[in-house]
Amino acid sequence: DAAVRRLLAVAIVLVAVAAFVVLRRPAPVPAAPPPAGAPSFLVIVPDTLRADRVGAVNARGPVTPNLDRLAARGLTFTEAWSQSGWTLPALASLLTGRFALAPEEASSQALDFMRPDLPTLAETLRGGGYRTAVFWGESISGVAPEFSRGFDTVDRATTDAYEAPLLAWLDGADRRPFFALVHNIDLQFPVVGGGAALDGVDRKQGLDTIYGQIAPRVGTGTAATALRDAYDATLTRYDAAIGRMLDGLESRGLGDTVVILTSNHGVDLGEHGDFRHGTVYGSCLHVPLIVADPARDRRGTNGTIVQTVDLAPTILERAGVRAETAFAGRTLGPLLTGVGTYEERDVYSFVNRNAISVRNRTWKVARLRRPGAPADEAPLWQVFHLPSDPQELNEIHGNFPPDARPIGQRLEAWW
Repeated sequence: DAAVRRLLAVAIVLVAVAAFVVLRRPAPVPAAPPPAGAPSFLVIVPDTLRADRVGAVNARGPVTPNLDRLAARGLTFTEAWSQSGWTLPALASLLTGRFALAPEEASSQALDFMRPDLPTLAETLRGGGYRTAVFWGESISGVAPEFSRGFDTVDRATTDAYEAPLLAWLDGADRRPFFALVHNIDLQFPVVGGGAALDGVDRKQGLDTIYGQIAPRVGTGTAATALRDAYDATLTRYDAAIGRMLDGLESRGLGDTVVILTSNHGVDLGEHGDFRHGTVYGSCLHVPLIVADPARDRRGTNGTIVQTVDLAPTILERAGVRAETAFAGRTLGPLLTGVGTYEERDVYSFVNRNAISVRNRTWKVARLRRPGAPADEAPLWQVFHLPSDPQELNEIHGNFPPDARPIGQRLEAWW
């Protein structure tokens, strides 16, 4: 009957789509023994962590003793920028070393960002003989299959014991060099802190939603202070878990592991009138980046403008594993070793095609389109002069500044 025919048609389409995805995926690379002396890597990605909340970047931030301890062992990049202010494309860019350009409208479909024809960092390292594991925060569980490509072990990092699944995995019998990624989502939600203003509030809601609920009751100033305090308290809680991860490596004889701390994106904490991420403001794009490599003696801070899309080529170069395809990012090796040259370049960031931006040391230019607008509708351009307005609070109105036109033209040509 008609219902059966519809079900059969749907089944045929699903099979065809699956076959298409499989055919577009690169052929698996046979695992080779890891290069001699290959290091292990632990990459820690607290979702929604702003750079200015880390003590090693901004001494006025909250107490983060374990992040600061990690920073003392390595190189801290104070001008690290994400490719997106939204979790999915930001993670996809980090995991592939390429711009995970999204469709016209924001989408929650992982395949919109994790192109099946592009190998991930984990797939390449696994092909180079590494054992691989990822421990996802709660919100990634629904799209884990796409974002977990190349990871032999896929688990969850729970709120109660962020480090426990990682340390249990490290206790396994496999002694090959490893690549492990630990992700956590709690900074998007005020798990702890905030005082009486948050009494009775469902803390499993986004910061912006909670702000909208409590501001009419306690006032905008009190609400903003409460949410910033809750954000910092949640970070301090996660900082303690990072300390337990570092201690766990040492106690297992893995103190030579290369540990990298970064974030997929930041968050607005009231600077632009809200408490959300998913924009192209600098508050959502400026992230911490700490690289602690015991085999290299580069320490302190580095103010070179770098990008999260640089991490994949950096890790593969350090591992001695060759990539089969080109990257949008560039290795940070010259900055980590003092040998060679890393040239700063424009930082392109995006949410989707309706919200893209570019920045250098002088100018920030954003091109914004109204969702659903006709193709011939003129976009909104935002221009900020960063030396005088680093927080992007005072948009330049009127004519496009002549000195900013070249970078604006590059943005228009980019996407």
